[in-house]
Amino acid sequence: MKIATTYNPKPIPDRRYDWEAIDSDTYEGGCPIGHGRTEGEAVADLMDQLGEEDEELEQCEDCGRVIPTDSLIEMCGMMRCNRCTRRVARELGIEDEDEAYDRSRCA
Repeated sequence: MKIATTYNPKPIPDRRYDWEAIDSDTYEGGCPIGHGRTEGEAVADLMDQLGEEDEELEQCEDCGRVIPTDSLIEMCGMMRCNRCTRRVARELGIEDEDEAYDRSRCA
């Protein structure tokens, strides 16, 4: 499962639908969409709809995105999402994915 979130505020005063979350691995029209005031609420709503309440969620320590704990990657002493891991690897000039997890490159 790969959860994708978007901030899509509606032109109404009710903020309960500002964030949306989908499972981007399997999403097709008509699939569940999580909604919430925050990104975390939208992810939790999606997980409830999919019947996966037991899945643990955590924030990426870099960008703050809320994703399933098992999707976080430890890099340079921080738990990061895939997007942040790729960004930091590019910033460090790391091209080989295996090198991205070598702590010595994170000085």
